[in-house]
Amino acid sequence: MASKRETLLEYLKTLLATVTTGNGYHNTLNTVERGIRNVREMSDDQLPAVFITMTHEKRNRITANQFKSDLQVILVGYTKNSKGDLNGAGTGVELDLDRLVEDITKAVETDPLQGQRVYNTEITDIVTDDGDLTPTAGVVMSVVFAYASEGIAP
Repeated sequence: MASKRETLLEYLKTLLATVTTGNGYHNTLNTVERGIRNVREMSDDQLPAVFITMTHEKRNRITANQFKSDLQVILVGYTKNSKGDLNGAGTGVELDLDRLVEDITKAVETDPLQGQRVYNTEITDIVTDDGDLTPTAGVVMSVVFAYASEGIAP
């Protein structure tokens, strides 16, 4: 049986894979994976991409057989410049990055209970690159999922 943590991370991957223009988002995510790849080694048709990378979990015991967890998940997203304008502030890759952040936020926060897997979801930090990845851009987002274990299984 999969742990609650594993189930949540796989659900997040499945959820992010639903980010398509056909589902009302700005982008269609062409790559959604656990782990991370170097954006410079990715082809244009693999972007935009979101990677479910590092996690940090804080646990507090509730009972002898149960704990509460705040699972911080780091998402790394990359997008390409859809306009081909390398110098147009707000019209090129910056706008594409803003829309990627909006899409990830919408996907994660549409169901704050994550299909009844958690009792709270919160995006706590968003950090974008400083522009040195042109013609691509990147973002790191921290998402915290709060859940309680069921019995002794994490």
